[in-house]
Amino acid sequence: MFKNPLMGGFCALLFLLAAPSVTAQAAEICPDVAPPTVLVNMIEKKALFDVKQNKVQLAAYHIDTADVPFHAEVGGLMRGNIRYDRRIRYGRQVNKNNGQACLWVQDVTLNVYFEPSVYVAQEYKDDACWFREIFAHEAEHVAIDRDIARKYKSRLRQGMSFVLSAPEDYMIGPLPDIVIPDFQKGIDKDLDAAVKALLAGMSRERVERQAAHDNPREYARLSHACMVR
Repeated sequence: MFKNPLMGGFCALLFLLAAPSVTAQAAEICPDVAPPTVLVNMIEKKALFDVKQNKVQLAAYHIDTADVPFHAEVGGLMRGNIRYDRRIRYGRQVNKNNGQACLWVQDVTLNVYFEPSVYVAQEYKDDACWFREIFAHEAEHVAIDRDIARKYKSRLRQGMSFVLSAPEDYMIGPLPDIVIPDFQKGIDKDLDAAVKALLAGMSRERVERQAAHDNPREYARLSHACMVR
């Protein structure tokens, strides 16, 4: 039987043109949406101030910073609790004719809360010089956290925007509507992993900078600040 190679190629071409791609299928029921908006809020809570505990009680707290002289008394400290929450708002569209659905991320909001607590040992609450020096030292720890928050606000936004930059990152479908929630969990998981990695980097830099402030020279300065009055 004679086989015309040209016709065979033409038939193949027609077949390829007739077969809809995944992208074409998505375009049939999914809207053309822009990448999601990412909003990051770095929220500093009002600092708590405590002068009720003595030096022994303050020394019992775990201190992250290093290079503390073994003979140094803890006259004050700053505890900076950090927590976060995030919200993802989704858009959804279902084709009632075939039960196919699309889901996409519309926007993401990340709130990072800084909750500082400043402690000055009760032995110093009535000593104006020691109180002033210790409070100023601990207030600088709060200022370091504040600077870290400013720096990482843009880094967190850029990092999450990168994770959601391509349509396949923020759009699901077309798929049977019943399986969409399972794929949604995948988006949630990927975004959470990115946030945790970015916050881990922030935490490492934070510890390094706080430790740099608690250095031997600063402790030596504090120990002599109010010796001569």
